[in-house]
Amino acid sequence: MVQFFPTRSSARFDTPGERRLAERLAAKLKDDYLCWCNVPVGPKALQPDFVILHPQRGFLVLEVKDWKLDTIHTMDRGIAQLFDGRQLKSVKNPMTQGRAYAMEVSVALQRDPALKHPPGSPHPGNLLMPYGWGVVLTHITRKQFRDETNLAEVLESQWVIFQDEMTEGVDAEAFQQWLSDIFPHVFSCKLSRPQIDRVRHHLYPEVRINAASGQFGLFADEAASLPNLVRVMDFQQELLARSMGDGHRVIHGAAGAGKTVILGYRAAQIAASTSKPVLVLCYNRTLASRLRQVVNVRGLVTGCGALLPRPVPRSNGGLSVPPPAASVPVGEMMVHIGGRTRAGVNRGQITHGQYAALMIEEGHDFQPE
Repeated sequence: MVQFFPTRSSARFDTPGERRLAERLAAKLKDDYLCWCNVPVGPKALQPDFVILHPQRGFLVLEVKDWKLDTIHTMDRGIAQLFDGRQLKSVKNPMTQGRAYAMEVSVALQRDPALKHPPGSPHPGNLLMPYGWGVVLTHITRKQFRDETNLAEVLESQWVIFQDEMTEGVDAEAFQQWLSDIFPHVFSCKLSRPQIDRVRHHLYPEVRINAASGQFGLFADEAASLPNLVRVMDFQQELLARSMGDGHRVIHGAAGAGKTVILGYRAAQIAASTSKPVLVLCYNRTLASRLRQVVNVRGLVTGCGALLPRPVPRSNGGLSVPPPAASVPVGEMMVHIGGRTRAGVNRGQITHGQYAALMIEEGHDFQPE
């Protein structure tokens, strides 16, 4: 089955038609397809409905519309006017919109020499994979479009998937062929895994891991020159990071599995959507210093602290935490601080809701309380 980012159960679908298309993609495509649903693309955070990538077919941008014939008033190459109750509203022509997204993506990818045909090939300097764009009309059949409208002049039917071509009973090979027919230019292509990772590096900067600074290079400077070897989250890490949803989460994994990468991604994701700071805590000075340096580069996370064996005196909302005597064991000191903190919360000395989120690195050694 096609790999979705995020998972279908946690993806945001703006219309029932988008959800239905995702169901068809899951049922009709093989497991070598990758699909991103409503995930912002590139540094401009473009918002295509679906981006589909296949190692032998290239990438495809799809815009999904739940329009009905009686809701379409007029349409030209730039604008579609739709009936919204008793009023008309203007929206972009979805074919033109999809084309703009696909062209923006292709330009970004062609800046990478490793994703272009090499000198001496039949097409030197061109992108080494096909790309295309199309529209999915979930409430209009191909016959209705052909016989009852004159929209073919502004919405090329060969690049449209219609309602009767995405039913539950449609043949899987026929459905894949309709997707293939959307590509305006088709040629032989076989992307390697490193090349696919380079595509992800350009389309989704949030999955990058800067090799120069290890796993904490998630927020690396985008202006830096492109390395010969790029590092990005693997598919499982990206899937988990994008599919976490709201609420409390505990991430388990072996050393080097990417827990800190996912923590950083999640912290940045939350910080970008709120005016409150996100507090990131860890257990030693070295890691705290590195995390503070990384998050300050992008300015996404505004609070960063460390749980240190000998914390300096500080106050939080009027609660004083004096330094313990040097002879006090670390375990006793932690219990002491924890008890005073809980008491301060219960008495109202510590303000509730100061942070949008709390991220704790290496929390497995904590006592249950």
